[in-house]
Amino acid sequence: MKVQKTKIAAAALLAALVLGTGVHLATDWPMGFFGRMGWIEGNPETCPLGSKLGRTPDFIAHAGGEADGARYTNSLEAIRASLDSGWRFIEVDLRRTLDGRYFGAHKVKEFNARTGRASRWVLPPFADDLRTLRIDGRFTPVLLSDLVELFKAHPEAVLVTDKARGYKSLLAEFPLPDQLLVEVSNADEYYAALAAGIRMVAVNTKDWNEVERAGIRMMVASPEWLSTQGDRPKRFLESGGCILAASLSDCGEAGRAAERGAPATLYYCDRCAAFGSGERP
Repeated sequence: MKVQKTKIAAAALLAALVLGTGVHLATDWPMGFFGRMGWIEGNPETCPLGSKLGRTPDFIAHAGGEADGARYTNSLEAIRASLDSGWRFIEVDLRRTLDGRYFGAHKVKEFNARTGRASRWVLPPFADDLRTLRIDGRFTPVLLSDLVELFKAHPEAVLVTDKARGYKSLLAEFPLPDQLLVEVSNADEYYAALAAGIRMVAVNTKDWNEVERAGIRMMVASPEWLSTQGDRPKRFLESGGCILAASLSDCGEAGRAAERGAPATLYYCDRCAAFGSGERP
């Protein structure tokens, strides 16, 4: 029975990869053209974060943030600790279970290693399996749907993710469009996400021409790259754009990053010592 279940899981993974590639090629790739032609609405004139910013710059808790000294867990404990400590933006890396649900994990292979399933390599768990697993033996894995009530209780908070590409499914499992920010890789994915109903979309790009052609108002870049771009980041911010800079080990480094020519609206941070009291600085 165990061998049969493994074979079924492997076949399901292969089918999902093939289907996902086909859907992407059939739907996402022309979206940038449709957007530039004005056939897709929703391209904002300014950064759509609005009142979600608690301060400037603000910070994103990387991979759920820190929990009991551990980082990069994407766990329930990390997300709760970050919200309780005053973070407004919580990043959770999302992957698909074998039965098609989103769950918190940076890489499936890494998740399996940290949950005692290293022999599964890149084969993700079923959604039900998550209820019996523990990350590093102590942290609770999360399904995306587990986070809905938690974020409803924190209406000022925003869930950030950068790996989910099934935008309709993403909203179906997390039906809080005003509390969802999705990072994408290009203009096609940018307009596909907007067309699906996601309101806050940021493009990870080093191409200023793409930013200007597509009317992108939220971009993601590394502090190192931004510091080589002269005054363009500053001008982009002054024109009403937003920059998400990834990443810093602690939010206290933001001032030094800005001084080095890497200003940003939001910095991804592994931790923020200033939030330890539960009060925002």
